[in-house]
Amino acid sequence: MTNENPKKKIRVGKYLLVLLLTGVIFALGFWLSHDIDRFKLSQVDNLRQDLQLDVLSAEVQFSLLSANVCQHIDSSSLTSELYAIGQRLGYMEGALGQNNPEVIRLKKQYSLLEIKQWQLTKKAQEQCGAQLIPILYFYSNQKDCPSCDQQGYVLTYLRDKYPFLRIYSFDYDLDLSALQTLKSLYGLKKELPIVIVGDQSYYGFRDREEIEKILPKVFETLKENQQNGENEETEEVSPQS
Repeated sequence: MTNENPKKKIRVGKYLLVLLLTGVIFALGFWLSHDIDRFKLSQVDNLRQDLQLDVLSAEVQFSLLSANVCQHIDSSSLTSELYAIGQRLGYMEGALGQNNPEVIRLKKQYSLLEIKQWQLTKKAQEQCGAQLIPILYFYSNQKDCPSCDQQGYVLTYLRDKYPFLRIYSFDYDLDLSALQTLKSLYGLKKELPIVIVGDQSYYGFRDREEIEKILPKVFETLKENQQNGENEETEEVSPQS
């Protein structure tokens, strides 16, 4: 009977130890991944509930504003709230995917809110002479519009620069009857991105300078008033000599 090689025992022990450690690391990684996924899902679910409340709140605000549109149309609270809802919805779409049923449902509600505010803005223009300029923007998430993201950045920049602009963005492919009606009113064809100012539709990407040029004449007056207001504020806060 031969004695077992001690070195062989050591090698076998090392292999078993490595195997054990590998199993522990794998199990720990799986547990952490599952825990992180659970945490993300919890965050998304909280976001979904917050979005539902925000949408309901915006609908109530529309009802209140429509009763006296001329008095409150210049208020930016509803516009800011809609923008915040859009940002949250974009995050949720990125987390769950654009084809997620809950994302699509909330996106439809958000689009209806935008159409309602667009109608209020036009009503305020016609009945109250409100100094606001609405712009409709149609994009696609179907990877058939490579310049849509860039167009969105340009419009966001202009909206932040000129508070009197009202940008309403819509997913061209969203299956929503009210959106189909809106597209038919302007006789739109799918050549994205599309920017609508007044009754004129502009197909294809437009940079900042191009959009400023196609804005109505009232834009120059509004821009001058804004600049004059900013100059007055600067003079008020500047130290006296």
